[in-house]
Amino acid sequence: MNEQMLRQISKVWFDLMNHKRIQVKTVIARISKENLSSESLKDPEVSEQVERFGYYDVATIKCESALKSLEHLVQLGYVDKRTDTIYNVNLHYKALHHLLPYVLPDGRLEISSLSSSFNKIVKLDSRQYKTFKDSVRIFTNQILVKQGGHKYITEFDYSEEFYYKTQIYEVKDKYFDALFLTYSDSTKSLVTELVKPEVLSKGENNKKNWIKVEEIDSNIFLSESKKVDVLIDQLDWKKKFIGIIIHDGKAYIATQHNIETSKEKKNESLKTTDNWLAIPYENFISRIFEDATAEYFKEKHYYHSAKTRYKPPYLKPKEIDVFAEK
Repeated sequence: MNEQMLRQISKVWFDLMNHKRIQVKTVIARISKENLSSESLKDPEVSEQVERFGYYDVATIKCESALKSLEHLVQLGYVDKRTDTIYNVNLHYKALHHLLPYVLPDGRLEISSLSSSFNKIVKLDSRQYKTFKDSVRIFTNQILVKQGGHKYITEFDYSEEFYYKTQIYEVKDKYFDALFLTYSDSTKSLVTELVKPEVLSKGENNKKNWIKVEEIDSNIFLSESKKVDVLIDQLDWKKKFIGIIIHDGKAYIATQHNIETSKEKKNESLKTTDNWLAIPYENFISRIFEDATAEYFKEKHYYHSAKTRYKPPYLKPKEIDVFAEK
């Protein structure tokens, strides 16, 4: 395999480790014919699209060398490829964010509320969009039906801006965050490492880093994924979760759906595919602490029973983080 191909494989692999998937086409904006200038319509590409669809998509397309590398990773068994629909969805909501004492002109004291209106565009594939719509039904029901539910959200709605089809390459769960590839200029070869992901925090923002566990022979990686499977099975952290997703500057743990999750934590989660669930990082760390505390009670203080996330009937629907009995 030539030097350019190895460099490109390391680049696309880095993107996959950061985002888990790569879209071939990304539409940035959709412009209707009425909003295009006469000068723009002279462009052959623009005029052809307008004639066929009535609009022009401003889009980016992955380069040929990147696609060739992704196809090679598909053949090796590390990456899945599918054609999917991407939905650009416009969220609108209004929220109260300050409740402050306020003195009226006549001297009376009242509570004044400040509210802000927000609009945000989110981009969802077909699986994410289905989960999103299911979540919206639950969320709006909590606002409208349950008194006091999400009382600080005074308005919420969404609309589809547009949608389009594209090919998506997604790294398989087994390999996500478990392998790190770099190209070595000195040896002109690929360097392959087994790694463990970690979360780095700066203020309120999170980013992801990888800790080297062991370097492995790159020829094994470049032969077929099944030879790497045995090595990944030795990573203890992989038995606990799939990897880490950074979404809007916040870290989430990607884990299997069958993990025990409280109702409150499920509502905080960001579902992204049919196969895995994203749990806020701080909740995952809290879970580890709760489990360790329960074990501590049993081993050091001889409690015969120590339960985590226990839900007694008298606290319904709340829970006790750790409940121990002697």
